[in-house]
Amino acid sequence: MKYYQLDKNNPPETVGGPSATSAEPLEDQAAAHIRLRALKTVDRELYHSVKEELLDMFREPLGVLLSTPFGLTRRYISDVLVVGAGKERRNVLEWLEGNGSNFPGKLFGYSEEETHIHVVHDCPYSNRSCRCRWRNHPGIRNALKKPIRRPKYLRQFTWVDWIYIIIYFYVSKRSGQKKIWIDGRVRGLPDRSQSIRWSSLCSRAQNILERKGVFNYTQSTEPNHEGQPAVSGRVRRSTKKGSRFEELCSHTQFLLAKYLCIPLTDLRKIILPSNADHSLKNCMIR
Repeated sequence: MKYYQLDKNNPPETVGGPSATSAEPLEDQAAAHIRLRALKTVDRELYHSVKEELLDMFREPLGVLLSTPFGLTRRYISDVLVVGAGKERRNVLEWLEGNGSNFPGKLFGYSEEETHIHVVHDCPYSNRSCRCRWRNHPGIRNALKKPIRRPKYLRQFTWVDWIYIIIYFYVSKRSGQKKIWIDGRVRGLPDRSQSIRWSSLCSRAQNILERKGVFNYTQSTEPNHEGQPAVSGRVRRSTKKGSRFEELCSHTQFLLAKYLCIPLTDLRKIILPSNADHSLKNCMIR
């Protein structure tokens, strides 16, 4: 497989990045800028054009990930660490850096944001839990947020799943430390010309989606981490007036599809009052 060499000496202007205060999974943040599954639904021709350009821009890291034999049982885990500033954070970042260089798996990355740190890795997930060494730090154990999705088998990953991870680490806006190891090597950043291409690509896709009536909700639902067909929470639903009961049924069905909650009755537990979906169109979840 032929790869393009990335220029590590010319880091790009960071473009198209989400808010540094968001604690959403990093894949969701990347999906908010180029909604590939929604694009495939509304304009297949543009979707294939965007796909070809992304494959060309990120050929080297994507090629490595797609060709890496992760095995049948390893899973992808995306964690958020809520870590304070100062010495506590510096200690955690130093620990993550040390673990990344000798991580026994094929994928490990971390990214520092204003209020938290994202960590992704491939995991054996034995006995339905992560026992990887990098978690054996008191500052990490106490800072881990409860994940909103079950870990997905890496054998289920498509190019779309991988590209969102790559987009986040390569071209999203970040002022803190950020590093990703793929197949045991630190991968560099794309050059400035690729960043310009990325910005243009986002604009093209966004313009089409807006013309087709696709708009943003607060949270992204692009990445599908349960191996189920993707249901986009960003595609405009019917504005036809119905009864209050019909509206409640419609909103409930939408939320169940968006959050893939099991059991269904736990939906009211996982959507916090601070979440915009908790009072979607003033329909409170009770």
